[in-house]
Amino acid sequence: MDMDIKSPVSKFCIILEKCNALSCNSKDANVYFAKFGATNVRFENHIPELDIYIKTYFAFCLKNTSSADEKNGFVYWKDDVLPDKAKDAEIFYIPGDGLSLEDRIRRMGHLFVKQINKLSRTPEQMLIHAAAVGIDNKGVLIAAKGGGGKSTLAVSAMLSGFQYVSDDYSIIAKNGAYLTAYPIYSTININPAMYPQMPGLQAKYLWNSWYNEEKHSVEISAHHGSFVPELDIKAIVYPQIAAIEKPYIEAINRDKVVVQVAYSTASQMGLLFDVEYINSLKEMISGMKYYQINLCPNLAANVELLKHFTEKL
Repeated sequence: MDMDIKSPVSKFCIILEKCNALSCNSKDANVYFAKFGATNVRFENHIPELDIYIKTYFAFCLKNTSSADEKNGFVYWKDDVLPDKAKDAEIFYIPGDGLSLEDRIRRMGHLFVKQINKLSRTPEQMLIHAAAVGIDNKGVLIAAKGGGGKSTLAVSAMLSGFQYVSDDYSIIAKNGAYLTAYPIYSTININPAMYPQMPGLQAKYLWNSWYNEEKHSVEISAHHGSFVPELDIKAIVYPQIAAIEKPYIEAINRDKVVVQVAYSTASQMGLLFDVEYINSLKEMISGMKYYQINLCPNLAANVELLKHFTEKL
């Protein structure tokens, strides 16, 4: 696996536009367009070193053209050229001195995830800390706190023919009695100890996770053929790693999972004390069916069980 996108940069700040009027459309900026669920986003980047990260992290969601309903976006500036008119913008992240661009991004966990959370949130749509995979457009959210096995299960499912949305963060929206999940990232965080059980994985190594050195951040755009732009979610599955020989699935109390997912997402977004936000997320997912999948050490057996379960939804 290659390591080829590292590069240093001086301190910079990240600004979320209140409207497109903030954009200066400077000739030295690179502009990108992306779609996160129902939200169309514009990236205007004035930091050349940042371009490769935008292209890498959002490869599947990037578009070639803008949209008529595009109202929000990002503008990225080095702080020494920050324009006066940007003072009215909402500043989300101003790094301290002495960190490389790589380390700044590693500290985010996922590139600009908190900003995307705010941009994409509507009464009908929210970002959630959960994986999403499916078969024949019947999907499951795999929801667990970090280290709970959701990335390993989601990526293993993708390699076994499942439709793929995410291993860690998804956009979800109300769809009648169900939910629809949408992708954000073309990167995953995976424990390298799982590589021997994933011989089909084509991944480009980026770096070790800032928060868990035992996990690698890798780019998987080679698997875009398995990605889907949206997936109907029929159930939420809670993985539990167990010392068992054969995996099994059982119904589980809804409240246990709802509370954990809501607070896990809020914690990741820095909104752990935002009661309104947490209650909105609980309400978004509370109508789903909930199951616990008890995982054994055999990835193939876990995926086969998930396949049979999903096909019957």
